Amino acid sequence: MKNLLISDLHLTVRDSEFIEVDGFKYPKKLYSKVNIIKDIIDKFQKEHKDDGRIIICGDIFHEKRYVYDLALKAFIDILMSIEIETYIISGNHDTTSRGNHNYSLLSWIDSLPLTDKIILIEPGKYKVIDNMALVSWDRDIKKVIGEMMESIDPNKVRILISHFGIDEASVSSGIYIKSDIKFKQIKDYFDLIILGHYHKPQKLTDPKCDLYYVGSVIQENWGEGGEEKRYMIMDNETLDIQSIPITGYSKYVTIETDDIKEYQKLIKESNKDDYIRVKTKNKELQDICLSDDIKCMYIPDVAEYDGDKIENIDIQEDIFKGYLCKMDIKEEDQPKYIKILNKIIES
Repeated sequence: MKNLLISDLHLTVRDSEFIEVDGFKYPKKLYSKVNIIKDIIDKFQKEHKDDGRIIICGDIFHEKRYVYDLALKAFIDILMSIEIETYIISGNHDTTSRGNHNYSLLSWIDSLPLTDKIILIEPGKYKVIDNMALVSWDRDIKKVIGEMMESIDPNKVRILISHFGIDEASVSSGIYIKSDIKFKQIKDYFDLIILGHYHKPQKLTDPKCDLYYVGSVIQENWGEGGEEKRYMIMDNETLDIQSIPITGYSKYVTIETDDIKEYQKLIKESNKDDYIRVKTKNKELQDICLSDDIKCMYIPDVAEYDGDKIENIDIQEDIFKGYLCKMDIKEEDQPKYIKILNKIIES
């Protein structure tokens, strides 16, 4: 059977740009995501009406303790376009906690007149479908995965689909985050692992098992610029994987040049709907960017810190900025956080 896999939708109204839709101001990214996801689902349903299912790998919404009404309506709009069997894995952004208990922000799905087609997997729970184990996020995901592995027949369940981080995979900034689960701990139990959580599409390979992060639907911020977003189609009988690029949205594009003519050429060739910024060591080019209303990061060759000259200090700052973007810290607020991070490192 063919399985459509999409992940990390992060539906929210938080946006710096709005577009007019039927006389109503609509968040640009939300509008883009809804249309992209519906187009993906529509195409898949037409091609695999009789042999297809949909699996959403978590993080439907962005805010963790509440849901904006417009984001809720957007997701309901997506759900209403679904005509085939669909499973929704709860991600960490879809889950809120009270004491030791986790509650899904998606529990209302059971009250929709779509229950026979759309099945929600609550936080900390799992469901076995054919030869696949679908596991929702939990604060103690390692325990949930362990209990699931003890209860299933390893000869029948060869695919794990879930939402969590592992040590060996990186986030979009390139940082590796220490996690409770390592790939080497679970790779011998499955032939294929597909995860949501990290927005960076990536693949880890082992002679015994392949692991994929589907990645987010669109580039969410500058930290994800340059990543080719995708959705995946997986045949759970043959384990064949198709990775299909997602297009048709505004991307975050960084132009690195010190040459004014090259800058002018690249700007002329760029997509007018993309978010553009320029990184340069040319002060004159910085002034041109400002006059063109183009975001610019001016990078001096050498910086003075306490009398010591430090080469390429922008590398460390880029890492910090990538992380802060991942944490949804507004760009205008980032300098004070970077200052704190530098102090921590210096201490």
